[in-house]
Amino acid sequence: MANLLLVLCVLITATSLACDVSEDDVLQAELDIADAPIEMRVTATQMYNDYESNQIAANQKYDGKVLAVNGTVEGLGGGEDSAYYVDLNTGDFTTKKVRCHFSQSHLDDITSLQKGDRVTLRGKGDEGKERDPFTIEVLGCSVLKEE
Repeated sequence: MANLLLVLCVLITATSLACDVSEDDVLQAELDIADAPIEMRVTATQMYNDYESNQIAANQKYDGKVLAVNGTVEGLGGGEDSAYYVDLNTGDFTTKKVRCHFSQSHLDDITSLQKGDRVTLRGKGDEGKERDPFTIEVLGCSVLKEE
């Protein structure tokens, strides 16, 4: 059954529809990193460049790590049956993006954001690459307050 879902997700992605990240996935990531310190600070553009240069090395660098990702809001969405998200501009105008997923508990934080805002988002680098090969996923996100 899991393999069938994976195949369906890949087929849907290939037809340009993204496979959604669930609220449960985001909540689990939040729990995983709740008391953990930030392990790495990075810009969305640098993450994108790292994945473009060498996806295997980038996976080792970011997967499962607590990240503070800085960038410019490019889009916002989600809800209903999937987690909310904020897309950060990568400097690339094709399809690849850095997408930070938020649980319902952070809805107030993301409703205050607008396209073009500079933000730093804290989250966990996603280890589940089967969702969407054109998206660099960060789960369990929150908006960091700049000091």
